[in-house]
Amino acid sequence: MYIYGIGFVDEYVLVMLAAIFVIAMVIALVVLTISIVANWNIYKKAGEKGWKAIVPFYSAYTMYKIAWKPMWFWIVLAIGIVDLIIYFIGLEIGNPEMVAFSWVLTLVATLFYIPLSYQLSKSFGHGIGFTLGLIFLYPIFILILAFNKSQYVGPLSKSNEELYPEPPHGLP
Repeated sequence: MYIYGIGFVDEYVLVMLAAIFVIAMVIALVVLTISIVANWNIYKKAGEKGWKAIVPFYSAYTMYKIAWKPMWFWIVLAIGIVDLIIYFIGLEIGNPEMVAFSWVLTLVATLFYIPLSYQLSKSFGHGIGFTLGLIFLYPIFILILAFNKSQYVGPLSKSNEELYPEPPHGLP
């Protein structure tokens, strides 16, 4: 079979590529479903409405609200928007430095997931081990968090209050 721009391709190769694509889509759908169900239960544990797990940006905002501070959501969102703008401008004008810088911004935005995982873990009374589980084995640990007996203690647990004490009265 001849495909324009590629040349002659064996039909078996196309069937294998289609099968790999279908398997990848099924895996992605399963992980997405697990995340929605788990987030729904986590939101309910934290006193939020479960349906917020379905709405894409609002779901992320709610997670930051539960675990950390919503301000960090807006910072990560702004980094992502600036990243996209720089990337597409760099592609349009043919500037590889701008494209490379956009990849650095993508890495910076991705690194915000680590403290979010830590804060989420602390919000439900877990420690650094659970945080590492959320980072490296997300589908498993998000289900554990959603369906185990852990209680929501708020975005600042006792140990975080010691790290970030309230300022004395009268100070900003």
